[in-house]
Amino acid sequence: MNLRSPLALGSRTSANRIMFGPHVTNLGDDERALTSRHVAYYERRARGGCGVIVTEGASVHAGDWPYERAPLASACGPGWRAIADACHAHGSLVIAGLDHAGGQGSSAYSQLPLWAPSRVPEVNSREVPKWMEAEDVAAVIAGFADAARVAVSSGCDGVEINAGQHSLVRQFMSGLTNHRGDEWADRLAFARRVIATVRDATGPDAVVGVRLSCDELAPWAGITPEMAPDIAAELASIGLDYVVVVRGSIFSVEKTRPDFHEPTGFNIDVCRAVRAAVPVTTAVFLQGSVVDVGQAEWALSDGVCDGVEMTRAQIADPDLATKVATDEIDSIRPCIRCNQTCQVRDARNPIGIGSHRRRRRRTFW
Repeated sequence: MNLRSPLALGSRTSANRIMFGPHVTNLGDDERALTSRHVAYYERRARGGCGVIVTEGASVHAGDWPYERAPLASACGPGWRAIADACHAHGSLVIAGLDHAGGQGSSAYSQLPLWAPSRVPEVNSREVPKWMEAEDVAAVIAGFADAARVAVSSGCDGVEINAGQHSLVRQFMSGLTNHRGDEWADRLAFARRVIATVRDATGPDAVVGVRLSCDELAPWAGITPEMAPDIAAELASIGLDYVVVVRGSIFSVEKTRPDFHEPTGFNIDVCRAVRAAVPVTTAVFLQGSVVDVGQAEWALSDGVCDGVEMTRAQIADPDLATKVATDEIDSIRPCIRCNQTCQVRDARNPIGIGSHRRRRRRTFW
C-alpha cells in the first residue's frame, strides 16, 4: 500500500504518508502552555504509528488569544520539547503548528483589539478588528520567526504555518478581508514575507509547511479553486517542503470540520490541481473528511496527493497507521464524522465540565 511507504519532507523522511493535523484540544493550561495532557495525546498517535504529527496551532503574538486555552508560542518551548521526545521515540516526525487568528479571534481573553488586514467584522461575534499598521505587521512577522526558532530549538522537526481557516495569513491573501491600498494590497505579500522569514529563522534543515485554504467558498471575492494552484506554486517556490490543501474562510466555519452531511474527500479535485502545479520536491497533503483508508490509498495511487491528513480518523482509532501497516484494516474503528465530543471549538470555546468533559477526555486518550 502507498500509505505505508516513506515520504520525504525536506531533509526529513516520514515513515509513512499519514498525517495527524493540528486542531483545538482544550488540553492547555491557564498560562497558555502545552501540558502533559498534550504530550500523552500526541504520544498516543505516535505509538499508533502516525508518520507526521502537527501540534495544536500556537499563537505567534501575545495579542492573539482566540480561545481560552489557546497555546502561546513563547510559552510552548518545554511542551514542544516533551512532545518531540515522546513522539520521536516511536518514529514520528513532529511539526509545530504556528498560528494567528487575526480578525477571526476574540478579544474576550486578551481585552485587546483584534488585528486584521482590514476592518471586516468577524462573522460569528461581529467584532470589528483594527486595521493593522506597519508596526503591527512587522510584529506578527517577527513573531512567526521567533516561534519557529523556539520550536526547532526545542526539538521539533519543523513548523507549519497556518494559511487556512481562522488565519491572519489567509485574511491577507483574500479579497474578502484584504481591502488595503498600501504595499500589503498585494495579497500574497504577507504570506511570502512570513514564509521567507520563517525559513531564514529555521535554517535549511528544518521542515517548513503551509496549511493553505484553496477554496474560501465565497467566489465573489475569496480564494477559489481556480486560483489555488498558482497561489500554491508561488508560495512553494519560496522554500516550502509541503502544502496541506484545505478549504474555508470567515463565511464558512461550518465547512472547516464538516459532519456527515458533506461528502468525504471534498478537496480531492483542487488537491489534484495543486499537486500538478507545485514542484515535485514540495509534498502535497490531501485534507477534508478523509476518514476511510481505501479512499486515502486511492488518492495516493491516482496522483491526487503525496500524503493524507487523517485527523478525525485517528481520534476515532489512534492505532490506524499501525493497522494499515499490519494489514488489519478491517479492525479499524471508523470515524462516522458525527463531530460529537471531538469538536471542541465554537464561538466561545468554553472549557467543558462534568460528564461531558469526561466523555471528551476518554475520546482523546
